[in-house]
Amino acid sequence: MKDSAHGGDVWSHSASAGLDPYGMIDFSSNVNDFSPLSHQCSECHESLSLYPDPDQSRYTEGLCRYSGVSAEDVAILPGLTYFIRHIQDILGFRKALVGSPTFMEYRSSQFVNGNVSYITYEALLKNHNLIGGYSPDLVVLVSPSNPTGEVVDHSDLVYLLDYLSRRGISLFLDEAFVEFAGRSLAVSDASLVSSYSNLYIGRSLSKLSGLPSLRSAYVITSPENVSRIFQRIPPWMTSQFFLHLIAQIDFDALQYLPAKVAEVRNRFVSDMQELGFHPVGKPSANYVTFRCPRDHMGEKLVKGLLRSGVLIRSLWNYPEFGQDFIRIAIKRREKMEMLIGEIRRIIGNG
Repeated sequence: MKDSAHGGDVWSHSASAGLDPYGMIDFSSNVNDFSPLSHQCSECHESLSLYPDPDQSRYTEGLCRYSGVSAEDVAILPGLTYFIRHIQDILGFRKALVGSPTFMEYRSSQFVNGNVSYITYEALLKNHNLIGGYSPDLVVLVSPSNPTGEVVDHSDLVYLLDYLSRRGISLFLDEAFVEFAGRSLAVSDASLVSSYSNLYIGRSLSKLSGLPSLRSAYVITSPENVSRIFQRIPPWMTSQFFLHLIAQIDFDALQYLPAKVAEVRNRFVSDMQELGFHPVGKPSANYVTFRCPRDHMGEKLVKGLLRSGVLIRSLWNYPEFGQDFIRIAIKRREKMEMLIGEIRRIIGNG
């Protein structure tokens, strides 16, 4: 079986192992396991016989209240990956500078036709003069970062936006996992779109809802930019099914999500450290990257866990990491206890 470029490939892995895909426990994708959206939605199923409502604002009240923005600042789209791969067609960007390490889609040849350069987060945020040497019209930051889960400090973000706006450079802030890091961060970052017309913030609804097959995301930006986005994408890109589901999300309850995640994450990190694994960076989201204590252990863990119907993410295709680094999604406590038990068993056998 070919290694997957992303996490979440339950289908290929279960097929290779001869297992039921619906029985797999997937720690390779960072989907919300703490407060997944209810699957009970009579309107959702009835809506499949209708074209989607062109007025998305009917469904975004909770989302906008959570982020502290107005409906005019929001565009719902069929997943962040769609926006990333089509950002050149939608917004006309031609050359990007990306903070590294980063989500692997920003290393895809389909992202601005591969016309991309990479620079470390520290250099990008602390030495703005380096940016001009790359001549980008778009800078990309992921916060919380993928795969380490570290967040960009708000003051650093403001200084960067000041620098970029004076030079006519836009910033795409990929905040696919911001709800796991904290509402204050989500609100403070989103507030910047009223002052910086060069800012686009992308957030995932597929991961937040716990329903990744229903591809959905939203972009927060100025109303003028929202209009540009809708003018340049085909109509009916977001299903009515998901519009109804978005309206069901209890965004007010998300204020409790970061604390729930942090409690389980901190315990799991401690358990892994006792086994010799080293967490990378300062994780603030629902996933943690670890450096394995011995060479080739990452590959051994991936294969050993797969035989038990468990997936974790090898960082084999990250140039900054490699096969001796793994990323593990944080899920409910009982699942993390099962996972640490499996990891102890595999290490003990070997």
